[in-house]
Amino acid sequence: MARRATTLLKAARLGSRAVRTLIRPVRPGEAGGDPWLAAGDPRRRWRSGVGAARRGAGVVVLLVLAALGALVLLPLILLLGAGTAFGGSEVAGWLLGLTLLLGVIGAVWTGRRALTLLRAPPEVPAADLPEEGELLTVWRGAERALPPRIHGALQATVLATRDAIRVTAHDQTLSRDAFDARQAAREELPELIAAYRALPDPANGERELLSSLEVLRERMETVSAERSGERQRVLGAHGKYLREKYAPEAAEPDERG
Repeated sequence: MARRATTLLKAARLGSRAVRTLIRPVRPGEAGGDPWLAAGDPRRRWRSGVGAARRGAGVVVLLVLAALGALVLLPLILLLGAGTAFGGSEVAGWLLGLTLLLGVIGAVWTGRRALTLLRAPPEVPAADLPEEGELLTVWRGAERALPPRIHGALQATVLATRDAIRVTAHDQTLSRDAFDARQAAREELPELIAAYRALPDPANGERELLSSLEVLRERMETVSAERSGERQRVLGAHGKYLREKYAPEAAEPDERG
């Protein structure tokens, strides 16, 4: 008997946790997975579908909870209403008012939560860097505005710029690499795309656009590669210092080898 009660208690906890998860509003970035994926990427479509299914399941759970609440409150309202109308009980009147208030609050909360679930949350980058947000906005706007045949080159440049922004984010001073990465996200990419879209016949400017995107991508990849090399050398220097300080007997064979 005690084991059965424990099992039922665990099942109730799991069910409660699942219900809370389903009816919780989806936070930004949860519905579409990685916001840096292209719109046509199967992974993004699959994750977006999963997010939509979760929101739909949350709405269904809310409707079920609302129906259960109505099944509990309606008979109580009828009984208290009869007691107030025919018995003249003041206590029944107060309880009826309180029950009606609870019903209204529950209906309003359920409606607002359902509307929140039905609205897909906006996508945001994972990192808290303003330049990344600006770059993601450029990427999403250009993805809708530019022809699909340019998307691959544009995405490669955008991702290279994002990586360059990340590796230079913690520079103590504004280095040339950090300046170039931020400038590319804030000005150069938006201005390049705007200039292309302003052409009377954009098809005539595709070659120039692709060439410019390649130049930007190569510069951003160079920044990322150089910074990764620097960090690797710094890590190696720290490791050598620690080995020489705390384990000199282990450091000597390494140096001879």
